[in-house]
Amino acid sequence: MKRDKIIFKEDTHQYFYEGKELTGVTRLIGKRLGKRFPANIETVPILEQATGDGKYIHAELEDYINRGIAPENRASKWIIDELNR
Repeated sequence: MKRDKIIFKEDTHQYFYEGKELTGVTRLIGKRLGKRFPANIETVPILEQATGDGKYIHAELEDYINRGIAPENRASKWIIDELNR
């Protein structure tokens, strides 16, 4: 799978490769960590900051996957390490 052929539709939070929908990063992380994240997580006021942080981490992980750019954020590095175990 070539990284530059992965398309992410931010408005619907979907990934596609050669026309086929892929599982999103959040779902993969949750599966690896044994957690489920609610679809409406942005509507929970106390999680608003966490959602913002998650979007930043998500962007770093996407850059790592698509462009090979190493993340700077400690949480992003941890996620990559966990997924590579």
